[in-house]
Amino acid sequence: MALGRIIELARVKYFQEHRKDDPSCSGFKPEDILKVDPKDLNMRVLEGKPRPLFDHSKFHVSKSSLQTYDTCPYKFKLQDIQKTPSTKPSTHLDFGGTIHEMIDSLMKEDPKNIPTKEKAMQKLKEKLVFRAFQSSNEEQYHITRGEAIIENYLKWRANNKNEILDTEIWIDFEFEGVKIKGKVDWLEKNPNGEYEVVDFKTGKCPQSQSEVEEGLELYVYARGIEKKNEYGKLPVKASLYFIEADKQVAIDLDEDKVKKVFDEKIKGLIQDIMAEKFDPRPDNYECGRCKYLPICDAGKSAV
Repeated sequence: MALGRIIELARVKYFQEHRKDDPSCSGFKPEDILKVDPKDLNMRVLEGKPRPLFDHSKFHVSKSSLQTYDTCPYKFKLQDIQKTPSTKPSTHLDFGGTIHEMIDSLMKEDPKNIPTKEKAMQKLKEKLVFRAFQSSNEEQYHITRGEAIIENYLKWRANNKNEILDTEIWIDFEFEGVKIKGKVDWLEKNPNGEYEVVDFKTGKCPQSQSEVEEGLELYVYARGIEKKNEYGKLPVKASLYFIEADKQVAIDLDEDKVKKVFDEKIKGLIQDIMAEKFDPRPDNYECGRCKYLPICDAGKSAV
């Protein structure tokens, strides 16, 4: 029954394509419809193997997505593979992005001079993403936070003796057959002619020295700078500057230290991602603030 329907539909298609040169469909051969090229078969399905969730040949990761996977592979799957939307407000992301855009814009306009507080505040208000704010009170709260951040940033700039080279630098390099991409907030050169990387953080709670040492992002940024032709060498220092708390946490870098993180941490994460290991990793704190908690049973059981 089903086979006859397939042949019937194929004959209709043949007639539509040959109604002028072969209206009687004398050239139509049902046996041709039944021919199967094994190359066209998805043997993975017949063997019980699932289709890949993503195109492994074109896939890339960032320092953020690697950190997400390290925290919870299931969140990585939802966010970075399936692009699952979330209804949770993104106020903190909008605010953080606004601060980064403000700093970059001020630097691009006048890289040699420290801006005034008035100019920085004006730039902040131009860059603010208002759609995430639930009320005018919330908007004003973040403007006030922004003012405090600007004051700390300007003080930090005044005390920084290094030469600023560039901001918002795109990096793109390959490791374990996978592209690693990202953006470095700030690159400077110290009096000894060595590079130093700074990443700005707008969260209220700064990380400890050990947390920064054990993280991934500064090592990714350092390797990315080294891989860029215009720089070509590894930074000797990288730091997270928590602007609102006015706390800068720095780590010293060398080839052995960076290589160890890539070989012992990042390599395993990439291998597990490419093996599509996306089981949830429930944690009371992380699940409690996860934007996917409403659709994650494992997360609900942890909070």
